[in-house]
Amino acid sequence: MLCLALLCSSALQAQGATTGESPRTSELFNFGWKFQQGDVANGQDPALNDQDWRKLDLPHDFQIEQPWDKAANRSLGFKTADVGWYRKTFKTDPKWRGKQVLLDFEGIMLAGEVWVNGKKVGGTAYGYLGFETNIADVLNYDGDNVVAVRASTRDGNSRWYTGGGLFRDITWWSGNRFRSPATAFL
Repeated sequence: MLCLALLCSSALQAQGATTGESPRTSELFNFGWKFQQGDVANGQDPALNDQDWRKLDLPHDFQIEQPWDKAANRSLGFKTADVGWYRKTFKTDPKWRGKQVLLDFEGIMLAGEVWVNGKKVGGTAYGYLGFETNIADVLNYDGDNVVAVRASTRDGNSRWYTGGGLFRDITWWSGNRFRSPATAFL
């Protein structure tokens, strides 16, 4: 199976080289985030003042940071179900203009919604299932961009502790034309 995956990868790279397409690039998007515990009115608004929010890098579990609560659901580790907001301000790379730009979320626990520059671009209702979204059409190529993520453990249940928040990597991908990273070998 590994040989097949390597062969497919080589074929895809060679195809890009022969058709004149520039290769896709990727970069980990885990650093320089801000976090606020609890629900935030209009947390997706790019103009929201987040200067007092806590600075952190991903992955992050806001659920484990809460105090123990004997009355809380034991499947949440005796932690109270809650919401956490994450925001990141970034500039685009000029090379992205005219290309696909994907944000690949490997996991938002337990449910999550994502906005870029105030426009909803995706989400998930199941934290173990990652997703990706093409954000090229909502990017500001001449200034700042803001990605905002609302993660909630309020509407979920599990048989064991799941945590809460952006608990896995986020990667951006850029390229002219490609299948998503999740389906590259299909």
